[in-house]
Amino acid sequence: MRGARAEMKSLWQFTLTALVAMTCGAVLPGTSAPYPAQNTPSESGTKPTAGSQTQSGQQGQGPAQARQVTPDEINAIKAIQSELDPDRAIQLAQDFEKKYPDSPYLFTVYTLEANGYEQKNQVDKAIDALEKSLKLKPDNLMSLIMMADLLPTPQDLQNASDAEKDKKLTEAEQDGTKALQLIEQLPKQPNQTDEQLANNKAQLASEVHGAMGMVHLERATMGLQGMDMAELGKAEAEYKLAVAVPNVPPQTFYRLGEVFEHENKIDEAIDAFTKASQAAQGTPIQQLADQQVQRLKQKKAQGQAAVKP
Repeated sequence: MRGARAEMKSLWQFTLTALVAMTCGAVLPGTSAPYPAQNTPSESGTKPTAGSQTQSGQQGQGPAQARQVTPDEINAIKAIQSELDPDRAIQLAQDFEKKYPDSPYLFTVYTLEANGYEQKNQVDKAIDALEKSLKLKPDNLMSLIMMADLLPTPQDLQNASDAEKDKKLTEAEQDGTKALQLIEQLPKQPNQTDEQLANNKAQLASEVHGAMGMVHLERATMGLQGMDMAELGKAEAEYKLAVAVPNVPPQTFYRLGEVFEHENKIDEAIDAFTKASQAAQGTPIQQLADQQVQRLKQKKAQGQAAVKP
């Protein structure tokens, strides 16, 4: 159900490009309005410099150890970002880590490495890379979004105990909450209109709300006496926020359909699965969604027939 972010490829690629651009202090080809790497309120609010981390790579702990960032280092980051082959991007990221282990921008490279692993559907390795990124920079927006999105996936939770599952879901919710706060703080960039900024914020927030919906849907299944209706209600609210923007990934509509069915809202579930099918033309999700629509229509018809005098 997950796969790579094919449906949000344009926005996702723009944001990753922007992240690298701001990290390296230059606008890359194809983007004129990059987003900055966000700082937490406790930080200075200025763009990170070459000396913003310690020798161990941890930010804000001990005296800063400045060093000059070389053009080769910057070009290496750009090469990872522009690489279309995920295997090659992962290898370039690992080569960068070996060559520049003290790079102030290593957190960005880990984000790009995680993106490569996610494209390969290797969720566990993507999460490992994101953990390294967030250890270096806890307010790395893109890593927070990806972490919130990946932790509640069934693939990552399938072998977890209830305690481990609850821990992962709590972390995903915390990461998502922090990401939403950072998205709201994104400033307007040169040549960017208010509408463009609002649209970009809404698209990024949509993905976070989809992730939060998955958190609550997974929690709903952990009820000791069947589905937890309170958690289902929270999942519904999050998914409704997620689908309130254009170009929503079909799996978001599909999960909303699952929530509605658990709530016995059959008409709403049929509508959500129909929209999932429409958004997933030519993909396996379309077939799954169409099957759900037909099944629920039959269920509805059988229910109506049963109540006739």
